[in-house]
Amino acid sequence: MNVAPIQQTGVQYAAICAEQSVQTLHRHNDKLSRRHGIGFEDVWRSHG
Repeated sequence: MNVAPIQQTGVQYAAICAEQSVQTLHRHNDKLSRRHGIGFEDVWRSHG
């Protein structure tokens, strides 16, 4: 039995899931910043 392809698919699947969740998070941040009239970068700069 060759397990490597299954492991590879698992890694790709995990990467895709992570990427999608990051994109969802960014989209959520965009909605929030538009609603409040401030950008995430502005908040970051004011604390930096």
